[in-house]
Amino acid sequence: MKTNELTFRQLENRICFVYSDGLDSEYSIMLNDFVDLDKANGFLAFVYVDHKDGVLFDVLCNAHIDENGNIEAFDGNNENFLRIRKNAFEDLDIVVLDVTSEYYNVFEYKINTTMAQAKQRSTEVADYVRKMTFLDGSRAMSYPDDLAVLYMSEDKQPEVIWCRVEGMDGNMIQGTVLNDSLTGYPAKQGDTVSFGVAEYMGAPTCIKIIE
Repeated sequence: MKTNELTFRQLENRICFVYSDGLDSEYSIMLNDFVDLDKANGFLAFVYVDHKDGVLFDVLCNAHIDENGNIEAFDGNNENFLRIRKNAFEDLDIVVLDVTSEYYNVFEYKINTTMAQAKQRSTEVADYVRKMTFLDGSRAMSYPDDLAVLYMSEDKQPEVIWCRVEGMDGNMIQGTVLNDSLTGYPAKQGDTVSFGVAEYMGAPTCIKIIE
């Protein structure tokens, strides 16, 4: 299976084996910080969601997988943190390990450190909104906290503007605008905006009404 065939819900908080064939050279070089690269045909990584950087693969160690799916994991490196965005290798083959995998215990320190750091960079509201499965159709594929918000006005065609979830005010979601409007809506990168969710074209949609 390819990384681009899996959603963040299928990957979040899971350990994966990622085949290194096809990995960009800049990342291949970085894997030298982990032992036995010459014996490996991939690496193990813990996948988590960072509020700003999206779906990240935190490399645990170099590893080798045989034709029967048996994995040999080499020693990790608790001093080095190599985190790669999901969209950096969308076409690589990947194996998602079972939640009972022994490697959750083997790499417990590094996983716990990563999770603690991710929590510091996020907010309770962002984590709460991330659990809203009905918004998945509005999320950026590799950035779950970024939502496509449909700006609407009586005198303009609707425009999709991306916003990063930051908080809530009653039933309204608050976010940071990530891109300037191209059609004259009052939306500039860095603005704070509130928007709601309503049914539009048969699906739950984030909508900002401009009067």
